[in-house]
Parts: sequence; structure tokens; C-alpha cells
Amino acid sequence: MNKLQLTKAAVMGKNPHSIDFIKKELQKYGFVHDEENPDFVVSYGGDGMYLISERTYPGIPKVLIRDSKICNKCHDLPLDHVLERIKTGKFKLEKDYKLMAVLPSGESFLAVNEFVLRNEKPTHAYRFDLYVNEKLLEKELIGDGIVIATSFGSTGYFYSITRKKFKKGLGIAFNNLTIPKKPLILKNTDELNVFSVRGNVTFSSDNNPDIHIIKEGVTLKFKQSEHAAIRIVVN
Repeated sequence: MNKLQLTKAAVMGKNPHSIDFIKKELQKYGFVHDEENPDFVVSYGGDGMYLISERTYPGIPKVLIRDSKICNKCHDLPLDHVLERIKTGKFKLEKDYKLMAVLPSGESFLAVNEFVLRNEKPTHAYRFDLYVNEKLLEKELIGDGIVIATSFGSTGYFYSITRKKFKKGLGIAFNNLTIPKKPLILKNTDELNVFSVRGNVTFSSDNNPDIHIIKEGVTLKFKQSEHAAIRIVVN
């Protein structure tokens, strides 16, 4: 029995009719619909909707309801069962710690799944050095870029490249290098520095449409954040 009282809920999804139905179900179970200051969020969709919901309501607990084939952490239980469990406190909270990226300017970004560094121009390779805890690990790798993923995100783009998953730490997948390399798995406490030797790269996080350009000669730092996305789990 979870003693946390969740009374106000927001709904995130792409289908307006489904959102209206969920709002009615919430009301039936005594929840108040609140888009401004919710206690929890119903994320109706798949993995992508969870990421959008987390950007919209960072740190607020989410319950993932499936409306997509691609949703590794979604509930397959009926909505009324899930809401009844939340109402009676029969749920637990699971944390997905985010990944943080820091620019030399001090500007920082957070990701639930992964950060992606990719060559800005397909005709030009990206050259980069890797440092772990300030020690040089790899010198001037050449390819299309890298993916730095959390364990939660290891089922996404990381898996598409490596065909592997991991449960702890940070994962680095190498995208189309001239010399093939196996993925690296770092500890949660490790810090990864990526130095852009030659070539500008696009820098993106999760499914966020905002894309940044990182110039050559710049170092990006990656490490696990103290911030987490929180999922509501019932059975």
C-alpha cells in the first residue's frame, strides 16, 4: 500500500477521443482533472508519448497506458483496473534516472532515453575522442557519430545499433565507424567526455524536435543526473 495520495491528474495522448474517455474514467474514480498542477499524468500512447509527457511534466509520476505496439513499460491491464489501483494506493513508483549533458558554457540538457551526436553533413565523417573520468579512452574515432543511452533507453536507438540491452550504467553505441567497435557500458558514477576533433555534429535528446549544432573543438560532458522520470506501476 503506497501512502502517497494522488488526486489530481493530467492526460497526455494524440487521440482527442481517447483523451476525453480517459478524463471521464478519471472522474468516475474520483480524480480531478488538472493540467496545471497534477499529482500524476496518464501517458496514453507508447514510449514516445512517455518521453513527451516527461518533457511536459518533468518529475511528475506517469502511468503508461498502451496505445502503441512500441511501449516496453506500458501497462497491458484495463484502464479501470489501473485507476482503481492508483485510487486505493496499490501501486509502486519506479525511477528512471536521466542522463545529463553539459556544454562548456554550462548549459545542461536532460534525457530519459539517450543523447545522439551525429554528423551534420552525411558526406562528412565525424571525428571524435572519448574520455572516461578525464582519461583518454579512444583517440580520433571516425564515423557517423554515437548514441549515449540510459539503461531505460537501451531498448531504443542503442538497441537498433548494437542489438544489445543493459540494466545498469550508461551505454555508448558507435554509429557506422570506419573500424567497428563493440558498445561500451560505463558505471552510473562514470563521466564521459566527447571531444569533437573535426566536423560539426547535430546534438539531440530523446524524441525532442529541438536540434542543436555542436562545433568542432567543443567537449560535451555526459553523466547520470540526480533527476529521474517516475513511473507508476500496478499489478
